[in-house]
Amino acid sequence: MRISDLHFSDETELTYSAITQCLFKKENENGAAEYNELVKELIKNAADTDDFVASYLDEANAVKHNYYKSECYQIMLKIYDNNKAKEYCRKMLGRKYRTTISDAESLKIGNKNSVMYIPSLGTSTYTRYAILEKNEFYADNIMTHMLSFEGTKFNIYLQDKGEENKIDKVLDNGKYSVYSFDGIMALVKE
Repeated sequence: MRISDLHFSDETELTYSAITQCLFKKENENGAAEYNELVKELIKNAADTDDFVASYLDEANAVKHNYYKSECYQIMLKIYDNNKAKEYCRKMLGRKYRTTISDAESLKIGNKNSVMYIPSLGTSTYTRYAILEKNEFYADNIMTHMLSFEGTKFNIYLQDKGEENKIDKVLDNGKYSVYSFDGIMALVKE
C-alpha cells in the first residue's frame, strides 16, 4: 500500500485533516527519523486503511516506539476505537481515580459560596475522576476541555443531586483545568 492510498476521511473531511497533519513527525522532532520509518513500514505492509489503523493502534508497538502519548495516536483512538480510547483515559488516571454518583451525568464542585455542575459526557450514573498534576495528564487530544477555575477550598461532592452534600474530596488551592470523556474526568492542576 502507498501513503496516497490511505483514506482517513469522513463526511466533513475533518478526520482526514486531523490525522494527516500529525501522522509524520517533523525532521527536527526527537526520534522523528525512527518514527517516520516505522509509519512508512506500517503503511507499506497494510492491506488497506483499516489494517494500517489496527497496526498503528497496537498498544505494545506504540509504547515500544514511543508514540503512545502522541497527538496522532490519541486522535486515531478517539475516531476508530472508542473502547480503547476510554481505557486509555482510565490508564492515565491510574490508581488515583475516585468515583462519584451522578444523576445528572456531571461532577459537582463547589464551596459554601458557589457550585458548578460539570458534564462528564458519559451516560452512566457513576463518574470517574482524578486530580492530576500537569505532567501526569496526557489525554488532551481525546478528552474535551470543559472549563478552568481557580480558587480556594473547593469541594468535590459525592453526589450531584439531592440535599445531602457529602464531600468526596477537597481540592488544594490553585488553578485547575477540567477535561471530560465518556464519564471519565481529569482535574488538572496548573
